[in-house]
Amino acid sequence: MFCTYQYLRKDGTPYYVGKGNETRPYSKWRNVARPQEDARILVQFWESEEKAFEMEKWWIAFWGRKDNGTGTLRNLTDGGDGPSGLIHSEETKQRISKSKMNPPEETRAKIRAARAKQVITPNHKAAIKAGCLVGCKGNRFSEAARLAGRVQSFTEEWRRKQSDSHKGKPWSAARRAAQEARVSIRASM
Repeated sequence: MFCTYQYLRKDGTPYYVGKGNETRPYSKWRNVARPQEDARILVQFWESEEKAFEMEKWWIAFWGRKDNGTGTLRNLTDGGDGPSGLIHSEETKQRISKSKMNPPEETRAKIRAARAKQVITPNHKAAIKAGCLVGCKGNRFSEAARLAGRVQSFTEEWRRKQSDSHKGKPWSAARRAAQEARVSIRASM
C-alpha cells in the first residue's frame, strides 16, 4: 500500500512531503528529521504508486519549497522522482561493498582523530563495566558482572529443567553449524 506523508511543525505547517509505503513515514530517512510525536505526521494512503507520486507532486506544489523561495517545505525536488523499486546492478553492488570494506586512509585517519578526542570518565567506565559481561567464559561470568546484577546465578534445578525441556528437539542447520563452530573454537584454545 502506498502513501504520501507530511511532517508537520509544532504550529501545524508542513516542512516535508514524501511518498512511500505504510512504514516509511515513521522511519528515519536521510537528512529529514522525523517529528518525535507521531501526531505531527499526516499520512494519506493511495490505491497505486502512480497516484501516490502524483499526490506527492501536488502537495509539494501546493505548499512550495524553501530552496527556490516558493514556500515552507525543505524538499529539494518537486517530487515524483523517488527510487521506488530500485534494484542495483551487480557492478553497483560491488562498488558499494568495496567502499564499505576498506575505507581510504584519509577516512581512517579522521576516525582515529575523532576517537582520540573522546574522554571516558570514571563514571562512564563504571557504567560500561556494569552493563557488560566482562570476562565471559562458557557459562562462567566475571564477578564484576555478577555483582552488577547483570548475570543471574542459575540453580542446578533450573539448569536441569532447561536441559530436559530441550531434549529430543531437532536442531536447525544454523544452530548445528553455530554449535560446531563453538566446539572447534574451544578445542583450539
